[in-house]
Amino acid sequence: MSQINTSAASSGDRRLVHPGPVDPERIASSEGHARRVDVAFRQGQTLLEAVTEALGAAGLAAGCLEFSDVAFSPMEYVKPTYSDTPERVAYYSETHKPEGVVRIERAYATVGEREGETFLHCHALWRDADGTVCGGHLWPHMTRIAEPGSAVLYGVTGTRMAATYDPETNFTLFQPSAGDASAGETGPRAVIARVRPNEDMIEAIEALCARHGFRQAVVRSGIGSTVGVRFEDGLANDEPPTELAVLNGRVSTGADGKPRADVEIFLIDASGAVHTGKPVRGDNPILISLELVVEETAS
Repeated sequence: MSQINTSAASSGDRRLVHPGPVDPERIASSEGHARRVDVAFRQGQTLLEAVTEALGAAGLAAGCLEFSDVAFSPMEYVKPTYSDTPERVAYYSETHKPEGVVRIERAYATVGEREGETFLHCHALWRDADGTVCGGHLWPHMTRIAEPGSAVLYGVTGTRMAATYDPETNFTLFQPSAGDASAGETGPRAVIARVRPNEDMIEAIEALCARHGFRQAVVRSGIGSTVGVRFEDGLANDEPPTELAVLNGRVSTGADGKPRADVEIFLIDASGAVHTGKPVRGDNPILISLELVVEETAS
């Protein structure tokens, strides 16, 4: 496992103080090989059951999931909000349960384990009956597949992603580590990572690629939160509670020889509104955590 320290001084005016001791290891990652697996969703399964089945069949322990045009009923989710106690800097809303079938437009999830069982952290977009774009954090054990569908699982061989208690934030969060090595495993190199609070989102992706020697890469998944947001198009929101997922992310080598990330995200703010855009480099500190799966691509 690798740890990286980066400076968030450029976004320091929005950094938050968390309730626990600051962990000196700000970015942790584990490297393996990328493996793509096509996943079939069967009607009647919960999202968690479907992912558990696919992960076991593939012999993987960690990675990320991407899907679109999948119908759920029932579906349960929460949105980001303020914590009503000083024990955390932000929290979840009450659970929302839309009526009828909800068709997901895009969704992304980090896949790993918690207490020895499959666990996933999923952020999704959909539209309500009026056509308004909605988003939230799905409860995978309470969300059931309403009709056959499909997903893509990007596994990272030889790694684990276990949800454990994090004293700094007072949450249970994914943490990467080395897993069982697969003899003769081939394919592109990939890393699964976790970024801690107050590190800049874009700078952290670049630091991760520099650490692992990725000159070109694709961000397969990025699930987490930032302290409000600053987008390149001028959108600014200072309300800290957010949840986000990376829609598109590429890393290339800049003129200075260093990794340069170009990333587009969707973000759900404290009011529940959904925004899409490119985060300003150096001005989007992580709120609670950012989970990443980054795959090296050919130069």
